Amino acid sequence: MEDWLRCGATVLDTVTGQTGVVMSVGLYSGDRQLEPPTKVWLRPPQGGAEWVTQADDLEPVTRDQAG
Repeated sequence: MEDWLRCGATVLDTVTGQTGVVMSVGLYSGDRQLEPPTKVWLRPPQGGAEWVTQADDLEPVTRDQAG
């Protein structure tokens, strides 16, 4: 998993073209990870409906790109 892919990071979903804030990475049960962290839950930066995408479809967003 990339160092930049963590909760709170702003990322670009290259499939949808949407910018989102990472809310969760992977699937967990308590402290135990249930699968490799391939799924990522995102929410629009200004709030709104969360969506799920694949970690491989994300790119980091720099401060300049975030506006």
